[in-house]
Amino acid sequence: MISRRDLLVTASLGTLSACALAPGESMRSHRPLIIAHRGASGILPEHTLEAYRLGAEQGADAIEPDLVMSADGVLMARHDHYIGVSTDAASKFPGRRRTGAGVGTPEWFSEDFSRAEFAELRARQPWPKRDASFNDQFLIPSFADVLDLRRMLERELARPLFVYPEIKLPSYFAQRGLDPVPAFVEAFRARSKAEQARIWIQCFERAPLERLRDLLGDKVKLTQLLPALEGDKPVEIPLREIARYAQAIGPNKLGVIDGQGHRTGLLEQARALGLKVHCWTFRDDVLPASYKTPAAELKAFFALGVNAVFTDFPATAARAREELDSS
Repeated sequence: MISRRDLLVTASLGTLSACALAPGESMRSHRPLIIAHRGASGILPEHTLEAYRLGAEQGADAIEPDLVMSADGVLMARHDHYIGVSTDAASKFPGRRRTGAGVGTPEWFSEDFSRAEFAELRARQPWPKRDASFNDQFLIPSFADVLDLRRMLERELARPLFVYPEIKLPSYFAQRGLDPVPAFVEAFRARSKAEQARIWIQCFERAPLERLRDLLGDKVKLTQLLPALEGDKPVEIPLREIARYAQAIGPNKLGVIDGQGHRTGLLEQARALGLKVHCWTFRDDVLPASYKTPAAELKAFFALGVNAVFTDFPATAARAREELDSS
């Protein structure tokens, strides 16, 4: 089994000094930034403190927790509200499996588990072809746990680190009396002004972002996530409306450079309206046919001028950025 220390030595050596943000630098910087998507989720089970830590140590400028609601209204770090595939809930709570909640097959759902019950669960690798040797070792963190980790990592790494949460399924949870917006506002206000300044919020739904803007004003930085393209069907993107409440858009990378390697014009349109462009998701093990290597794909987006990339493999992105900087 590869240890976490081995992973750090082989994957991140030589990248930290090149990737560190200067004291005055922010997510508005011209330099493309690296967002550890669900942590270093290509290597360790996603949305664990260990995966977030590894992503930061490999050179990421931000760690990205997806947030779902627990039964008692706590924001928990999971990509999906069905948690059977990413935790050991099946063995710990076999009787909690049920149908419904918009999922076709019986599942275990975050909204059926209290924070205390989440503490009994352990994370699993949900991607079948990725390393599963770390399964059932790591706890499921809350949003507060992630923010505490960020504070610790900033001291250890001696550089700023952003937290870039995505609020998942806010309408779904609100309909069940578990509105994530007030829970997020409470967690946000509990932090210092300096910590608040290094939090960006993303969501696929518009209304929660507008509510956050109304509740938190200029303190909050917002990214409107955009739906993935469906084949060759054009997608209407109301960029002018988005620019009224958000600072950035989060498109699927194929919305910026398509599968044939052609620019779509979205980046230029967004930039003209003052919007940043943060693209998702770059994966070493899911490479579009138009690129020979993951680094080649990343460099194409960096050269085009995207402001940030979400990646499951932060070390690859950090190396690609360093190589582009030195070329």
